[in-house]
This record gives sequence, structure tokens and C-alpha cells, in this order.
Amino acid sequence: MNTSPQRAVKDSPEVTQYVQLEELNEALEMVREQEQQILGLLEMSEMLKSENEQLRQQEEQLKALLEETARNARAKEEELRKEFSDQIGMLIENTAE
Repeated sequence: MNTSPQRAVKDSPEVTQYVQLEELNEALEMVREQEQQILGLLEMSEMLKSENEQLRQQEEQLKALLEETARNARAKEEELRKEFSDQIGMLIENTAE
């Protein structure tokens, strides 16, 4: 049986309580770090939601612009066809005379 003074101090209730407090302190520190990480992730999530909304709005604006551009292009194409047709008609008239 080892009854050295060092063993007696090591097994004393105060030392045991101190060790338990140290373990609790370490666990608490880990929980705090996890909370900070969670808060950081929540902040990042909110930032990404905001960015996603902005990108969605930009996408809608670009789609509307694309549709308008396509309508304008079709109208211009129709206008050019009509002008070309009119010019061909005038050319035929002038050639026939």
C-alpha cells in the first residue's frame, strides 16, 4: 500500500475538485468556441441569403432586359425586311419602265 504524502495529496478531495473544475473549465471553453463558430456560421448564412436575394433580383432584371432586347431585335428585323421588300418592289417598278 502506497501511503506516501504525495499520493495522499493527489487523492485529496481538494485536488479531485480542482481537477474536476479544470475539466469543466475546458469543456466550457469548448462550448464557447462552438457557440462562436455557430454565430459565425449564422452570420455567414444571413450574408449568403442576402447575396442570394440580390442575385435573384439581378437575374430577373437580366431576363427582362433579354426579353426586351429580343423584342426590339425582332421588331428591327421586321422593319428591315419591310424596307428591303419595299426597295425590291421599287427596283422592279423602275426596271419595268
